[in-house]
Amino acid sequence: FMGGEPNVYNGITDIYIAGRNEGTVGGSQAWGAQYAVVHWKDGDYGPEVIIVKDENNNPMWHYNTRTNLYIKYVGPTGPTVDVVVPYTFEHEGKIYTAADLTEWLLSGKGSFNSITIEEGFDTIARYFARNTTVNKLILPNSVTTIRQHAFQYCKLTEVIWPENLVEIGYESFDDCNLAELIFPDTLKTIRYNAFSNNPNLTSVTFNEGLTTIEANAFTKSNLTGEIHIPASMVNISNNAFANNPNITKITLDMYRASAPSGGVVAPTSVSKNQPWGVSTSVPIVYL
Repeated sequence: FMGGEPNVYNGITDIYIAGRNEGTVGGSQAWGAQYAVVHWKDGDYGPEVIIVKDENNNPMWHYNTRTNLYIKYVGPTGPTVDVVVPYTFEHEGKIYTAADLTEWLLSGKGSFNSITIEEGFDTIARYFARNTTVNKLILPNSVTTIRQHAFQYCKLTEVIWPENLVEIGYESFDDCNLAELIFPDTLKTIRYNAFSNNPNLTSVTFNEGLTTIEANAFTKSNLTGEIHIPASMVNISNNAFANNPNITKITLDMYRASAPSGGVVAPTSVSKNQPWGVSTSVPIVYL
């Protein structure tokens, strides 16, 4: 079984798999239905949901103690609200540690001023805050991976990047309002459409160590002036910088002869500048 969006399956109260023993069906119980009791041949597997409160005793989260996952946000929303996702918390004298971040957890919640993820989480789940308007995102240094669609349509204006980030998933920051990107030294991969449709994005600084920029990663943004590609780059896919008419030059920190065989799709003349999607009038300079 594959997991789904918890909010979709909250109405399910019971799942019957009476002909099988617990643990004989793959996937993570209860496959997104975090409030459901799973009835097996050898017994029942039920949720143990507790309400996590803030320092003022206000309900903030529903947490499943069997899966060790936050399954629902029940706190306030609005453009002045700052949300913190705790990695650990205390409830009735016991310390709980979240196993992971749940897909869709803050998706479709209207708006927040900021979202802060506490140190300890290593992956931002798919669709995590998709279609929720957020001004600022603060990620801990423990995060290495941001999955697809995590902050799509969030209209983010600022992101505090983790120092150990390795991969940014596809469409993860599509349709935001970021103005400048300076990536950490650890970043290796930017997936397709990761930063497409960011109309305020004028500047990007790629780190030495980055190896891959996939198709349409920055399309329909507003990159302006010179784009510098580090010597570590191995592959830049088709139309990575398409529909950015204000790019004036692309420089590569390498000799064309030193580019890996079958690696960087880099033209040796302006006429071959189509794969990256920039105008044929933009000069390509090998440093």
